[in-house]
Amino acid sequence: MRYLSRLMIIFLLLGCAKEKIPVPEAATLLAPADNDLCTTAQVIDATQSQVTFKWSSALHTDSYTLYIENKNTGQQFSFATTFLTKSLPLARASTYSWWVVSQSEATEETGQSAVWTFYLEGAAQANSLPYPAFLNSPADAAVVSPGTISLQWNGRHPNGAPLQYEVYVGTQPTNMTKKAGPQTANAYNFQAVAGSNYYWQVIAIDPEGDASASAIYHFQTED
Repeated sequence: MRYLSRLMIIFLLLGCAKEKIPVPEAATLLAPADNDLCTTAQVIDATQSQVTFKWSSALHTDSYTLYIENKNTGQQFSFATTFLTKSLPLARASTYSWWVVSQSEATEETGQSAVWTFYLEGAAQANSLPYPAFLNSPADAAVVSPGTISLQWNGRHPNGAPLQYEVYVGTQPTNMTKKAGPQTANAYNFQAVAGSNYYWQVIAIDPEGDASASAIYHFQTED
């Protein structure tokens, strides 16, 4: 009898156990692709193009918030939607980062996708300029170990012309100094001090002397 009573108590406790609410999973980004030049965006006028963002469905998700940051200006936008795509007019000749946050009505926890970057080409008369370099590593807002930091980027010219690069680094975005270049290499080793914030930018220069500036990224070193 005592054994049956214990079984009943266990069943009651199990029956009253709170059901675990699943956390929304992170969406997979589809387009624009990471480090894309976004040349297929629909041109609206000399200053804007229509960009279509796409991502995959995420489990345990009721809605999504699309985040877009203009890396040239630092301006950030966000748009809530229940769909898996969103088309928006954006300023041309700018570098953008974008990501998607998955949300559920059943929980306050969210899932965040990877962060991708693309460049939205400018007007035709500006297309003889080098594309702004894509800064690859360290990622924007990264926290890294002090010591030798490898700054890495990719560059491209719309006409396929060879490029050289100048690398600028500083502790303030408005006060960076040239550390290297002109150079053809797509990397530069920088000695970073512990417990510091650094900002960096790359200038791409073609044989005609035309130049384009990348977005400004920053990273922090551990104490």
